[in-house]
Amino acid sequence: MTSFDDLQAVWQTADDSAPEIGPEALAAIRTEADRFDRAIRWRDRREYAAAAFVAVMFARGFPSASPVGRVGVVLAVLGAAFVCAWMWRAQRQRPPVAPGAPLAEALRVALARVEIQIRLLRTIAWWYLLPLMVGPLLMALSGFAAAVTSETASRDLAEVSVALLLGGLVLAAAGGLLWGVYRLNQRAVARDLVPLRDRLLSTLHTLTDSDA
Repeated sequence: MTSFDDLQAVWQTADDSAPEIGPEALAAIRTEADRFDRAIRWRDRREYAAAAFVAVMFARGFPSASPVGRVGVVLAVLGAAFVCAWMWRAQRQRPPVAPGAPLAEALRVALARVEIQIRLLRTIAWWYLLPLMVGPLLMALSGFAAAVTSETASRDLAEVSVALLLGGLVLAAAGGLLWGVYRLNQRAVARDLVPLRDRLLSTLHTLTDSDA
């Protein structure tokens, strides 16, 4: 969803054995925190725009859809709205960095923001993938059922077999796509965010221990 390489590089340049962090490191942390916030905001805006596009495209098919298909359209639109609302909620939870805040406070704020992103990616299956896929899947099943039960298909076993095969392939492809997206995000958590969180904690502990 978001690359954290720039933010991670700030703490990778710090000497873990040093008990003090100078003003240059403080300025770098605050600069990177600002860039981090801008990256998250732009990501959220792209997601909002994509969700709006998906909702409009599906809503256009509402008049010609079957009753079950219309339920799918409604669920697709509601799913896109839910994703936007959940991301907005997460954005509201991100604490701001107060001007002139001590370095320890800036580190705590950065740590809180990374924790929020970890929670978002770890729970992406239910707040992002599931809401966006239930409606389209119901619409696809409605169209598949209509094709199988049509008079032409009912007279031709071959057409029914082909429809069943295609339906199975679509479901398998959708399941594989969802699993792939989920695994990519979990890999990003384990590879990027958890090490970043651990480094932030280590730097914060070093700083607070030196002040004690």
